[in-house]
Amino acid sequence: MTGTRTPGREAETWYRGRMRPRSEVERMQREEAAAMAGPAVVDGPPPRGPAPTPADQDEPGNGGEAAPVPVETACGKHDPAPGPETANRQQCDDNAPGPGEAAGETVRPGRGPAPEPAPLTPEAEILRALQVIAPPGGIVEVRALNPWTASGYFDEQHREEAAERIAALDAAGTYAGIYIVLNEINPALLSRRSNRIETRLPKAPATTADADIIRRRWFPVDIDVKRPSGISSSDEEHRIALEAAGRIAGYLSEVCGFPEPVRADSGNGAHLLYRIDLPNDEESGTLVKRCLQALGAMFDRQPGEGRPGYEVDQTTFNPARIWKLYGTVARKGDNTPERPHRRARILEMPDAIEVVRPGALATLEAQAPEEEQTRQPVRQRF
Repeated sequence: MTGTRTPGREAETWYRGRMRPRSEVERMQREEAAAMAGPAVVDGPPPRGPAPTPADQDEPGNGGEAAPVPVETACGKHDPAPGPETANRQQCDDNAPGPGEAAGETVRPGRGPAPEPAPLTPEAEILRALQVIAPPGGIVEVRALNPWTASGYFDEQHREEAAERIAALDAAGTYAGIYIVLNEINPALLSRRSNRIETRLPKAPATTADADIIRRRWFPVDIDVKRPSGISSSDEEHRIALEAAGRIAGYLSEVCGFPEPVRADSGNGAHLLYRIDLPNDEESGTLVKRCLQALGAMFDRQPGEGRPGYEVDQTTFNPARIWKLYGTVARKGDNTPERPHRRARILEMPDAIEVVRPGALATLEAQAPEEEQTRQPVRQRF
């Protein structure tokens, strides 16, 4: 399976549809930069720290015939907390177009690969996330957390307005994170806060509960490196989580028969979203829970050999699960050079998002560890 690492083997990173040795990725980037005679936008100082992560793949520009700019000097290292001055800046390194966006590229005779699409603004990335995650004709709940709670419900006709308001809320930097409810919500909940976001809600506000979910639309896989709570991931930790996601996606596709997922960067780790279509009942909840347990049993890794451990979050099986909203910034702890705040974003989407077949879910569920049965005390018989 691609993406594995053996002792003495060069570290790999995700680039152009598969895991590759880093030296190969760097060579490909240099060759592509030389083939694309066009200017690249310089947005900050040269990067520092470890080799580029899967979220750090930048592509050269598509301008005139100016001298090519080396990829490694094209952008600054981190996307800062957003503000009016950064809303439309080029998304570089941790906020750059993802490797999967190069899928299906075309080659122009004598000039190398076709240019990548222009990076999305935060508002456009948020709108894309809403359009991908929300059900057609359905409503979504957007929720911001810490230190207060903000929440709003939006219908399909107001998604552009929702993206605009969410981008403004994110740019203010007031909340640690902004999230979306993944699964299909009872449309009656729109009347709680209809096409608006209410900030600083009272304690225990009325938000989407498990009983408010009509159907399960997503099987969510969240991979994070183990670290102390309340802080962002380091560049190395971020890279390790994204590489682990590549291995998990490869396993699900090659062994279990899953279709291609929506691959995303959560800002601190990695996301894989697989489209499912299940009722919101106990049986479906058990299936999703067991599938997550199977991934955890196979892929969780303890720290060792100078590398941090990582794990699949096994708590994301509840129907009303909230999920980091792509296009917004993950603000855990202070924004420091060692542990920066990063913008969550979609890295790669298939042309058509296919529903996972029941047989594929059953194959994965079968890999889950057996649940320990609670032993009943032996009753003495007289």
